[in-house]
Amino acid sequence: MKHLFTQLGSLFFDSEPVESVVGSGTNLAAVLGASPAALPLAAVVGAQLRAECRVPTVLICVWSDDEIEIPAGGFAIPGARRLAARLSRRNLAAVARGRLVWHRLSQDSGRVFSEVQRISAAVDVPVIVVIAGARDQAIECLIEECDATFISLPDWADRSLTHVALSTGVEQDSSMIICRSLPRAFRRVALSGMKWFGATRCALNMVVVSRCEGDLQP
Repeated sequence: MKHLFTQLGSLFFDSEPVESVVGSGTNLAAVLGASPAALPLAAVVGAQLRAECRVPTVLICVWSDDEIEIPAGGFAIPGARRLAARLSRRNLAAVARGRLVWHRLSQDSGRVFSEVQRISAAVDVPVIVVIAGARDQAIECLIEECDATFISLPDWADRSLTHVALSTGVEQDSSMIICRSLPRAFRRVALSGMKWFGATRCALNMVVVSRCEGDLQP
């Protein structure tokens, strides 16, 4: 418990510069993992990507082969509300929450690739795709198109699972980043989409376990 409070305190009060995990050239990123941990991780990736790319909002699209709930709409900045309204006019249901916009993709994996392409062409902000289900060839093709892939390890994961994740990862030329789950106490903060004194942006650096470029070598 003491370690948890130390981590959370560093999020709010550490004044050191934040090293970026995501590059400003990242237009499409994937987050892989079970939904309870993957959605908050996508939120903190979005917070850092939004700051790095200097855009008002980031769009997070969520896919699962099962029913999955995305965060409900709530207080949101004007840029996020405008993007959600623009997508809704294109019959793409979206909700704005804080500085983020959320959209639930079709459960049909065969339609997901074209749907993400359609969405990416319709927006001028980075897009994050959460993959929270069993991956088939269509989903693998989508992940291969991403500039960066984040893998959310389960709460019980140890160091050995990091190497397994790297060795069984998607073969692609982009970055792969392995992350621990966010502390449970911080997940609600992340999903709010708000800045919280920069905590959501710093949180990504706190949970990164390993990263590699291109050749997937740890």
